[in-house]
Amino acid sequence: MSKISGALKSISMAAQGCRMEESYFLFVKGFKLSIQMGVRREELVTLKWNSIIDTGNGIQLIKLDNLKVNRIFAEKLKEKSIRYVPITHGLKSLLIELGYNEKIGSDNYILERPSELDIKYVMDSLSRGFAHFIKFATNRNLQFNDLRNTYITMISKALGDKAKLYTGHTNDNTIKYHYLNQAFLQGNLGDFDVL
Repeated sequence: MSKISGALKSISMAAQGCRMEESYFLFVKGFKLSIQMGVRREELVTLKWNSIIDTGNGIQLIKLDNLKVNRIFAEKLKEKSIRYVPITHGLKSLLIELGYNEKIGSDNYILERPSELDIKYVMDSLSRGFAHFIKFATNRNLQFNDLRNTYITMISKALGDKAKLYTGHTNDNTIKYHYLNQAFLQGNLGDFDVL
């Protein structure tokens, strides 16, 4: 188990002390979705149940607009940049916990939130919540985007240079120098599953 996975379990226990059930749901489920999918905050809070696609051979993927790439290169792109997240056993279990069986194919957000909440507010709340709860789990200076880094490290360990098919990157060097935890890559990954 990675240190960040252990930290997420500690965060779950600390967050259960929150007064509002919605806060617990938003924080803990958001943290878990992020590490299981390697998504950015904006991708996470705009993710809908109708983004799940079945490839027909027993493999399911989540289709995402690569929002950062689309925003940065809007004028240069001929069509939107899309990336796919494989639904692993761990992610499938989490999706079932979130209502997969009832909500699959719907236009509802996977990470439910009150409709009056602004997306930017939800993204900032996830970052602040992570910064708050991680202190209960470790004294390391971890940030919300470290969940994405952990996912990319682990999927790179499992898939090698094919990991970029699922990270949305076109360049191996971007992954290598900006996302990978080299010390972890030297260890034994075993079966790939983030949590």
